[in-house]
Parts: sequence; structure tokens; C-alpha cells
Amino acid sequence: MIPKGGYFGKILEVNLTNKTANPKEISDETYRKYIGGSGLGAFFLWNSTKAKANPLAPEAPIFFGVGPLKGTYCTAPRMSVVFKSPHTGIYGGSQVGGSFSNELKWAGWDGILITGKSQLPVYLYIENDKVEFKDARALWGKDTYATDQAILTELKDQDVKVACIGPAGENQVTFAAIIVDRFRAAGRRGGGTVMGSKNLKAIAVKGTKVVPIAHDEPFMKAAKAAYKLALEKECWQNVRRRGRENALRTGKSELLGDSG
Repeated sequence: MIPKGGYFGKILEVNLTNKTANPKEISDETYRKYIGGSGLGAFFLWNSTKAKANPLAPEAPIFFGVGPLKGTYCTAPRMSVVFKSPHTGIYGGSQVGGSFSNELKWAGWDGILITGKSQLPVYLYIENDKVEFKDARALWGKDTYATDQAILTELKDQDVKVACIGPAGENQVTFAAIIVDRFRAAGRRGGGTVMGSKNLKAIAVKGTKVVPIAHDEPFMKAAKAAYKLALEKECWQNVRRRGRENALRTGKSELLGDSG
């Protein structure tokens, strides 16, 4: 049964070595204990990675996770990417905005857990429950902007959203970023390096599903209040103009929590 309240009850589990993609059901208890993309990512990383494991080994996981507010009316701008950092050797988490995360949720997935390594460069194309492994040899070596455009052209759909890597990730620069929607970056701790080590050039996604809500009326009331807060409060305007770190430095951080 699909749990109500912002979750579809499953993630997409991908093995690039075997070219398999299967749904993995997540218990309601796990959702409650490990809230959001960061929480689920930490849960999977902790339960599947040894302390001294090589972060670039084929079996090393990388998780793209979205929280319960994603894809709803409520303001929820971030997606979390969780992995073992090739730059620090410990937990690596990075957050990114953009529309990719909404599309992932609308495709019916609360996250994507990726392991394995493709023999040749590939990209994933996810459209709701359909998952395809696409040949990315012609994309290897391209920068992220050119990669994004080439994928949209190949798929003949400008509404598809793309997360991809450039030459830095391909060449194992340990702090390489993942670029989302052309201009946004999951830039911390080397997520792009992990994708490159797996010969995974990009993930393209498009979804048409509706996120389940437990109680429509009180949710919409709270969501509209949150939207109004984001528009009117100076602390949030400061975030929009200069970024989260600057807002924290100015001291107007009473409303800023972990954006993941």
C-alpha cells in the first residue's frame, strides 16, 4: 500500500554492471526515522558501505533522494545526493535545487540508488516506471551544457530534466560536481567523480504522477503559509540574492534549517 503524506513508498534501485533497474519498497517506519533525501541517503550509505571501502569501487552507492514535500505545492527547493566522498574518504552529501528533483518525484520515485559500473558510458532515462540505459559514448568528453542539450535533442523532448557530469567527473577530479538543469550544481564532496567512476554520464527524467497527500486541506493551508513566508521574509530574500551561507553570516538565520 502506498504510504500517504509525500511518499510513493519505493525507490529505484539501479545496477549499472548488470543493467538492471527495479523498484525497492521502503517501509513506513524507515520513512519516519530517516526523513527526506538526506535521511534516506544516510540510511542506505550506512547499511551498504564499510568504513574503509573505496568510494570509487563499482559496488559503492550513490543516492539521489527527494523528501516528502517535493513535487507538492509546498516550497521545497532541494534534492540530496549522498555517497562516500572520494575527496574526504568519509560521508559525502550535497544538495541542489532546480526542477530535476520535482520530475523525479513526479515519476513516482522517492529516490534512485545506483551501484555497479557500466562497461561503456551510459545515461539513464527515466519516464515514470520506464527505465532505459542509453548509450553515452558520443557524450563522453562533452561539457555539461552540451550534454544536457544533446540528451534533450536525442529524446526529442525539451521538458525532460537532466543531471550530468562533465570532463572533471569523467577524469576523476575528486571534487567534481553534478550539474542539474544546466545551471545548478550539487557541488560538494565529489558526487560527479562517483558518477564518472561508474561510467554514468547523466540521468534524464520526466514524470506525470501526483504526489499523495494525507490531509489536503490542512496541508494546503500550511503550504500557502510557507510560500508567503518565503516571499516576504527578508531572510529568504537574502538567500535568493546572495545564497544560504551569506544569509547565515548576516545573522538572519532563525528560519534557515538544513536545506536537504
